[in-house]
Amino acid sequence: MDGFWGFSRKRVGVENPTALGYNVAMIESRILEVPAGADPGARIPVTTVRGARPGPVLALIAGNHGYEYPPILALQQFRGQIAPAQLSGTIVMVQVANMPSFLGRTVYFSPVDGKNLNRVYPGKQDGTVSERIAWAITKEVIEKADMCWTCTAATGTSGCGPTYIRPLRGVRRWTMPSRDWRWHSESTIF
Repeated sequence: MDGFWGFSRKRVGVENPTALGYNVAMIESRILEVPAGADPGARIPVTTVRGARPGPVLALIAGNHGYEYPPILALQQFRGQIAPAQLSGTIVMVQVANMPSFLGRTVYFSPVDGKNLNRVYPGKQDGTVSERIAWAITKEVIEKADMCWTCTAATGTSGCGPTYIRPLRGVRRWTMPSRDWRWHSESTIF
């Protein structure tokens, strides 16, 4: 495990391509281990696709709400369509961010702590499981990305609201009101 937030790794490609002095296109699948605290920990699947050429890092996060199946399936299908040898930059995909909610088949809230993962970012290292998941994803994925896109979908109880696209480095923050109050009160672009 690397540091407090460890990864279990399974790589396809060269073990340490940067030591060879060049980029090697590769796909790496791993598990982000979120340790137990006052409640159980979680295991979050993460896939990194590194292109053959340097470029920006794009983070795609699905499953903040465990019941939003279309974005989860979309990222799984997208992974199989990426040609790393033709890619410039890196794509980091979190296929199911809220594994407790996904496994517990709950719409918005974790069955463990009753919190909505989408509302606790950036999280807390010593918080509840939802806060620790948010902290781990923030530290290990979002903060290392040039742009982050949270992939959401309508569930059985909501409309399809705005999507958040967050360029993260050197860009000021904008806030745009939603066009329909039933969705979200605002969309934030960083």
